[in-house]
Amino acid sequence: MENERMYKFMTPVEVWAKYDPTAEPLEMERIRTKTVENITYETIYFTGFSVGDKKVRVFVKTARSAKSKGKKPTLLVAPPCSSKELDFGLFKSVLDEGYILVAFDYEGKMADKLRYTMYPKELSYCNKETAGIHMYHAEPSAHQTTWYNWSKIARRTITLLSELEYVDTDKVVMIGEGE
Repeated sequence: MENERMYKFMTPVEVWAKYDPTAEPLEMERIRTKTVENITYETIYFTGFSVGDKKVRVFVKTARSAKSKGKKPTLLVAPPCSSKELDFGLFKSVLDEGYILVAFDYEGKMADKLRYTMYPKELSYCNKETAGIHMYHAEPSAHQTTWYNWSKIARRTITLLSELEYVDTDKVVMIGEGE
């Protein structure tokens, strides 16, 4: 049929079969560490994954009590899909209880963000502002959607947590703030 689209329907097992979140080096780069009102904030970039010879550089922000010692339980937060940075103030009670807070950016370049995940040109559709049809249509497969690549970033951030000296990797919970 002339108008028939060529879709590759895939099961979740098929979608994730070749994905290994530990295969590539993280190439973590700590950008800034500062303490404000007894909370230590850290901004980090790391390699999410590669596309050919280009890399997706993921932006992460962490927060923890400045008094905190040793490895602590961690709350990993996917911020709302709204172009706003996560308001760490919403989680002050979690920080006061000694938890680590980690938020990752998946939306990419947005007009009002200073720091964000950087996608190579081949994945420009992963930038929320320019995602268009890739957010809602899996053509030619699920691998060419923003959601697949955003999910890879979420999973890769969990891999990053194993490298952070203050995270107890046996005690990590992930939530979507506002979702």
